[in-house]
Amino acid sequence: MHDDFSKFLEYLEPKVIAFGSVRLSTAIEEFWKISATTTAAITDQVTGKLNATGKYLVQPGQNPGSAQIRRNPNYEINESIRKTNTVQRAALMLTVCVSILTLVTAIVNMQYQSRWLDLEERQKSLPVIAPMDTVSVVTRHI
Repeated sequence: MHDDFSKFLEYLEPKVIAFGSVRLSTAIEEFWKISATTTAAITDQVTGKLNATGKYLVQPGQNPGSAQIRRNPNYEINESIRKTNTVQRAALMLTVCVSILTLVTAIVNMQYQSRWLDLEERQKSLPVIAPMDTVSVVTRHI
């Protein structure tokens, strides 16, 4: 049954669209070609799976023990919200990564500027040596 469930959904979709709802027991009987007595054994499994997809709702029917399969009217809204949340999470992760990169760049830049300022301070603190008078030292050899 697990392998056939996706095929069951494909079988079920046009019927639900065309009629608005389908009896669960009838859909199970027609698709898996089983008797009505055997349907009760897998009805709970199918109901759980249909509800888990979010695309369909299984609601109690008019007769006791019967159920109707209908499209979930909020399915498209829920899917849109889920996709939007995924996009928002990705955008948030990108923003965090850019922020971390900016922080690392700022720290590296601050360290570079700090070293540059230290170097300038050291150069200012060195004693100033007057330039030598090179004119008097130069001798000519003829």
